[in-house]
Amino acid sequence: MRWFEWWRWRHTLLLIATTGFLAAYFGLITWGHVEQALERLAAEGRIEAFQSPMGRGEAIFTSFMFVMLSPLAALAAFGLYTFCGAVIAGLLRTLIPSAAVPDWLLTIAGYGTLVGTASYVHPVWFPYLVDVAALIARALLIATRVD
Repeated sequence: MRWFEWWRWRHTLLLIATTGFLAAYFGLITWGHVEQALERLAAEGRIEAFQSPMGRGEAIFTSFMFVMLSPLAALAAFGLYTFCGAVIAGLLRTLIPSAAVPDWLLTIAGYGTLVGTASYVHPVWFPYLVDVAALIARALLIATRVD
């Protein structure tokens, strides 16, 4: 058995990530651009947080919870989007009973309806999204600050 028969893309990704983290740890590469982007994003928020004496602890806790719970939140949001798109496609199927319209076209119309609606009402939800992103950026900056 040759060595590359067991080598998979996951191993390559793990090797690259490990090499990157080790290089950052030893100071060979810096996260300067990421830090600048986080500072710009943190400046846009309207929420005042992490001002108390326990501010750094709160920032570390917020950063940890963001990193740990983001995949679950993204999965839940994707599931909700998928469910709502299927419901809209089913409603369109009942409104358009013709068998000439394929199901894939109604599915695309259902998901397009969700995207169009979200785009139309973005002035309602987008400021809250910016505030949450700024809060998380501020927490990450405070948590990674070396005193």
